[in-house]
Amino acid sequence: MEINIVMSFGPVVEIKNATPTFLRLSQGRTPDVERYFGIKKGTLYNLHDQGKIKGVVLRKAGSLKGVRLWHMASVREYIFTQMECSASFAPR
Repeated sequence: MEINIVMSFGPVVEIKNATPTFLRLSQGRTPDVERYFGIKKGTLYNLHDQGKIKGVVLRKAGSLKGVRLWHMASVREYIFTQMECSASFAPR
């Protein structure tokens, strides 16, 4: 298995035959969110119930079990809004 690592500070360009690992970051399972952002499962479900982050369950019709995917951009946006709110209340 060949791994292509490209670091660039210029514009993003398409690389032929490169493994599309970046696609995994657009949505992730609960362990992915825990690993990247440090937000645990219970907190994720609470934020989802409050409408602060997006998530979806993929399952076959009539099936009880499925796969929960979290929209990573919505988790990132939530974190940024929390950072902005805490910065506005910081002592000067």
